[in-house]
Parts: sequence; structure tokens; C-alpha cells
Amino acid sequence: MMHEKRPLPAFVDGRQSIGERLDNRLYDANKAGSACAKALQTYLPFLDMVILISVGLSGGWFAGYSLGVALPGLIASAVVRMCISCADGYCVQLLRDPIRQSIILSFACLIWLIVGFAVSLTLPAAERPPLTDFAYAAAIGLALLGALRLGVALLLHAWSRTGQLNRRVAIVGLNHVSLSVVRRIRSDLSTDARIVGVYRTSADPVRVTHAGLLVLGDIEDLVRHSHSDMFDLIIVALPSTLWDLGLTVRQSIATSACDLSIVSEHELSLAGYKCIDHVGNDLTLPVTSSPIRGEHLVHKLMFDKVIAFLLLVLLCPIFVFIMIIIRCDSEGPVFFRQPRRGFKNKTFHIMKFRTMHHHFEDLFAESQTVADDPRVTAVGRWLRRTSLDELPQLFNVLLGQMSLVGPRPHAPGTRAGTRALDDITEDYRLRHRVKPGITGLAQINGCRGALRSEEQLLRRVQYDTYYIEHWSFALDLRILVLTIFRGFGGRNVF
Repeated sequence: MMHEKRPLPAFVDGRQSIGERLDNRLYDANKAGSACAKALQTYLPFLDMVILISVGLSGGWFAGYSLGVALPGLIASAVVRMCISCADGYCVQLLRDPIRQSIILSFACLIWLIVGFAVSLTLPAAERPPLTDFAYAAAIGLALLGALRLGVALLLHAWSRTGQLNRRVAIVGLNHVSLSVVRRIRSDLSTDARIVGVYRTSADPVRVTHAGLLVLGDIEDLVRHSHSDMFDLIIVALPSTLWDLGLTVRQSIATSACDLSIVSEHELSLAGYKCIDHVGNDLTLPVTSSPIRGEHLVHKLMFDKVIAFLLLVLLCPIFVFIMIIIRCDSEGPVFFRQPRRGFKNKTFHIMKFRTMHHHFEDLFAESQTVADDPRVTAVGRWLRRTSLDELPQLFNVLLGQMSLVGPRPHAPGTRAGTRALDDITEDYRLRHRVKPGITGLAQINGCRGALRSEEQLLRRVQYDTYYIEHWSFALDLRILVLTIFRGFGGRNVF
């Protein structure tokens, strides 16, 4: 079910109040801050790549060389771009440090010079650019990257003064532990954490404020607001006697892409945490981080849209052919749009080629297909077995609703056996922390088609959670390649 944006609760006799209007302004400010951070993460790596490619091309042009001779510079540019990423050169904290940025860029341009000249040695001696050409190009690259970093530093300074780059934190719990966390964050002048508000649990009394902060609602409100990008970090602060309640809260917000930490007065660790986060100098927390974030999220998004667009262009004749045979085979529309649960458990409409007689279409997948299902058309049976009915989902990728690789989305009414998917395993919700995909790790391992048993769902969830926890760009490429050889057909596809 789609979560609609609505005003945050006022908690004052149910009427519009100063507190509610303040909450709405806070919501808008948080959205603006999120937009600034995302814009920085999106465009800075892209601008770096434009500069490096330009420098790489110029490496073969100083003495009038052909475009082919610029290949060493282009290879060096790609290597340097990866080196900057590996050095966390796009981390906001490092971008604020001009000395460390200068060191990173100086080493990057030195690597560009060494790699470019080394690759040029593979060219014939008559076509080989001299070392001085690469030195000129490296100096120009260093100057351009330095100028870009100077502009970014000035922009970060302006955003920092307005609080737009602060890490937005939500505190869960109205107790002495949460009070201690709030005080430690406030007393640390070095932290970039800004507490947005506090949320109460089922064990807390109804209050308007806590530790001088507005109580924005309960756990249901927290889930809705986290899906609206209100926070970067959620800290569940509860006494050790309520530790089980903390785990319950963790499951409630499992579909959120925010970082999460659960703390008590005695225990600051929890099985499943993979990193320690420093919220300033005074507060260190065990944190479950969002699986695909920052620069990696930008790379995945750009890769998805570029490849989806190219595939749509290349496969245009196949699209036309399938559309014609569907119309000739049976009455009804060519495309079928079905609601599915996607990123952050939000509902979107997935696009497929119609494979059933239109008066038998099952929007909510309440009755899964079986062998020789009379609802499936003759053409539809072939499309399903070859997975060609999934091709229109490339449009969903262009719209940003799906990714090329990710967990397959299910319709709201899908069941495994007789039980709803959410009720079978709590890990199922973790699938919604990333965008759903056209293909995935489960699909290339034979997990396709209808869900007949709970064991089939558990096997798919196991593959999906492994993909989320071990995501890498190389893993995405491997899945895409193996999809060509393994991802079509299957014994369970009807």
C-alpha cells in the first residue's frame, strides 16, 4: 500500500497547532538537505569523469596525434577514477579537508602519468607520444580537478552554515537512555549529527516533548517518515530490560534505507552489525548501514538507465514483433500492468507483455499459474517460458522504479502455500531495502516461477539477502551475464 505524505502529528487535541506547522517546515528542510547531499553524490563523480576523459583525449593531441593514440590516456583516466573512489575521495568529510584532498588528487595525477606512459609503451615507437605530453596533460588534469574541488569546498561551506549537510538523526524511546544519547550528541561540537525528533515506543507514555525535542509520533509514524527520506540514522535507545522491544522495532523499520543502531546502557553491540560509526568524537555506535549508498548508488543508477535505454533501442524490432503476435493471438491490450511491492515496500506498477486472456487477468496474483493453465494464451505460454514477457520492465528501470539486478518484486496478494510472504520469514522485509530487479541472484540459481511452498520462498529470500549484504558492481555484472545462460525458462515456469 502506498504511503501518502501527510502532516506530522500535532498531539494537541487533534487540532492544527504551532507544533504541527513547525513539523511541516522541518519536513521540508529535511527534504532540502537530503536533496543537497544526493546532488553532490550524483554529479561530482560524473564531473570528475568528464575532466579525466577530456585529459585522456588530450594526451594524444598535443603533437597532432590521432584519436587512437589517446587510448593510453583514456585507460589511465579510468584507473585514476577508480583510485579516487577507493581512497574515499567522494566522502563528504574528506571533501571538507583541503589538505587530504590535495594529497589524493596529487597522487591521482601521478598515477595517471605513470599508467598513461606505461600503456603508451605498447604503441609503435613512431606513434608513441613523448612523456612531456603526458606531463602536460597530468598538470592540466590536476589544475581542473583542484578547481572543481575548490568550488565543492565553497559549496560545502555554504551548505554547512545552513545545516543542509548534517546527518539527520531520529531517536526512538522516551527514557533515560535516549536522554543520555541526546545530551552526548548535543555536547559534541565536532559532530555533524542533527537530531530531527523523537519517537515513542509501545512502552512509552504519550508526551509532546522529550529532552527538549518534539515527539513526532509512534513507530508507525517513524516507518512512514523514514520512507520519505526524513532521516539518515535511526538510534533506538532503550533500557536493557526492553532489549526485545528494540529487536521488534528493528523489524518494523527493516524496509527503511536508513542506517540503524540499537543501544542500551549496558550493551552496545548486536549480532548482525558490520560496522562501527562515530557520531562525533564522543559517541560510538554499532550501525547497520544501508546496503547500496552514496557513490555506489549513483554508479548503479547510471548503469541501469544507460543499459536499459540501449537495450530498448536494440530490442525495438523484437518489441514490435511480440506486440503484433499478441494482438493476432487474442483480444485485449498488449501490455499488462500489475501492482508490485518495491523499494521501501512502496507499491508500483510493473510492466509486462500480456500473457493471459484479458478477462482472466489476476492483478493481485491471488491464484498463481499452473501447468497448462487455461488462462494463459498460446503466445503467452511461449513468452513466459522464454521470459520475453519481462522485457517491458526496462521501462520501469528508466522510470527509476526497478533496477536491472535485484530481488524480484511480488504482487501484494502473493502467497507461498497458504501463508502471506511477510508472515513466513522476517528476513523477507529486508528485500525492500534495495530496488527490485528484472533478474537477480535467485533467478540465475533456478528460483523462478510460481511459489508452491514456504521452502521455495525461504530459498529465494536466502539468495536475496546474500545479494544485498554482499552487493558489488562486479556481482551485478556476473548476474547479468549468467542470466543470458541460466535465467530463461525453468521447470517451474508456466
